[in-house]
Amino acid sequence: MKIWVSIGAVLLSFPTFAQDTDLAGCPKDPLQYEAEKIIGIKSSASNLEEAIDAVSRHFLGRPFDGSGPLGEGTEVEGGDGIDEDPRYNLQGFDCVTLVESVIALSNASSFASFKTLSDQVRYAPGSKICYASRNHFAEADWIPNNVAAGFLKDITQDVGGASVSTVETETRKKEWLLAKTLKDIKLVRRHEETDDQLEKRKLLAFEKLRESAKAVEDKMTVLPYVPLEALFEKYKTSQDENPFAADLAKDMDTVQKKYDKYLAEATNGAAHPAIKDERKRAIEGVERKYRIKLMQPSIDVLTRIPSGTVVSIIRKDWPPNDKKTGKEPTTRILVSHQAVLIRGNDGKLVIRQASFNKKVEDKDFIDYLVSTYADSPTMVGVHFAQILARTADQDLHE
Repeated sequence: MKIWVSIGAVLLSFPTFAQDTDLAGCPKDPLQYEAEKIIGIKSSASNLEEAIDAVSRHFLGRPFDGSGPLGEGTEVEGGDGIDEDPRYNLQGFDCVTLVESVIALSNASSFASFKTLSDQVRYAPGSKICYASRNHFAEADWIPNNVAAGFLKDITQDVGGASVSTVETETRKKEWLLAKTLKDIKLVRRHEETDDQLEKRKLLAFEKLRESAKAVEDKMTVLPYVPLEALFEKYKTSQDENPFAADLAKDMDTVQKKYDKYLAEATNGAAHPAIKDERKRAIEGVERKYRIKLMQPSIDVLTRIPSGTVVSIIRKDWPPNDKKTGKEPTTRILVSHQAVLIRGNDGKLVIRQASFNKKVEDKDFIDYLVSTYADSPTMVGVHFAQILARTADQDLHE
């Protein structure tokens, strides 16, 4: 087990940290400058929880990056020539890359170790850095691989106790990879490369992607979660006294009209059963939302969650079938969102997240669950994984 030792005195004694030039006086790469700046900021932390708070706090206000997941970089940078988007980015995030960057930087002692740790978090242990080995699916790849690599400890059972349930899905990763098209190949134009040369390289990359899919196996994925209702307890008032009755009726009417419209627009009658099933879950979600509004957070459960915990929002039957055609998605996923929980000085938990199409921000965890997800027909609960301390001295990749 790694013992967390504050390295503040060591880091602060080196003037090169957070400097914009290297020892030779040359300008530093912006990524290196930013990473070293953050490592310096968190160097005074006395434990990992404080380091996670300091690192993630630094990112507050950074924009949501909706351009898609990070890539493997160019082949010169060690990529496999399929997705040459940058391998590292600290200026903007989606929900997953924020969590990955926080895990890596909270444990890093240098720019080099930040890059090594980032790679170890993003790719399967023991694998080469390539598109196929990337942790694409949170439930099938990211969570189990990072537990195995020692970055995370699954504490869902510790948090939820007897209330913990499980949800499963078939992760059709092979089918998902084979469904990729040329549009999914992301290459960086080389110096003096012509359009024809770029297109040829793109076709070769596409064939490489399809070849890599042959070695991938589909599998059943099972994930434990704490049901939403288990995070709440006794009613604030008598169940017969519902101050939200008018709002409940209004929302129920909105749901009914919404799904009536979907049914009318469906071009394929085969889509109707799926739409009706989703409407049923939507109605149940609205009822659950207002039931939870009448309840109090379960202090007993919430106090079991340590600061620096990764939360994964768990859904069932998601994404849903196409509402017009009834067609199923290539594969369903269990995790729709990830973030880090931070416990403030007042003892309350905030969810620090890259909010979709917005920015990195803090929200009260319970308010977030009620306002954002309690009315979602597919949301069933939350998975909890504590971030652990580890070093980059063990290279998990070939």
